[in-house]
Amino acid sequence: MISYPCRGFSRSKIPRDIHFGVTLGGDGTLLSLGIENTQPVPCGSDLVDVLVRLCQALQKLTVNALGGPSSVPINLPDFVQLEQDVQKILSKTVVVQKEPKS
Repeated sequence: MISYPCRGFSRSKIPRDIHFGVTLGGDGTLLSLGIENTQPVPCGSDLVDVLVRLCQALQKLTVNALGGPSSVPINLPDFVQLEQDVQKILSKTVVVQKEPKS
């Protein structure tokens, strides 16, 4: 492992007194950012796909009621808007490689 402690950037919006590290795995398969980097990064396109499917499922949500199944949610337009907004969360400047299947 190669570690590079970093301290602020001149062109960044990160305050200069924030400390973080960059660690590169010896075989090139791991890039760790941060001092306590214990959380994996989701693959953006996969996350968007899951969130879109969740929004679509919520749009179809019905529950059993006394008179039979309920209608779709009364706030259906909110879920439609969320489904459209999910596409905007992908970065245009950072990309990650998906882990190969084992």
